[in-house]
Amino acid sequence: MRKLQLKIDKIERCIDNLPDEEKEAIILYYIEKKKYERISQDMNISYSTIRRRVVTGTRAIAVMLFGEIAARKIHFIN
Repeated sequence: MRKLQLKIDKIERCIDNLPDEEKEAIILYYIEKKKYERISQDMNISYSTIRRRVVTGTRAIAVMLFGEIAARKIHFIN
C-alpha cells in the first residue's frame, strides 16, 4: 500500500507542475472523468482546445515520470 501511495504522490506532484490550463484539463478529464464535450461547455472553450490541453498535459506528465521517450509512445484516439 505504501508503494501505491508513493506513486500517487509522484503523479500529484507532476500534475502540480503543469501550467494551470493543462492542470485543470487533466483534473477534469482524468480525475473527475468528464468528457471533452462537457469540459468544453463548462469552460466555454473549444473541444479542440480542451483535447490539446489534455494531450499536452498527459505527455508532459509522461516525460516527468518516465523521460522523453515515453512521450513519443503515447497515442491518443478520439
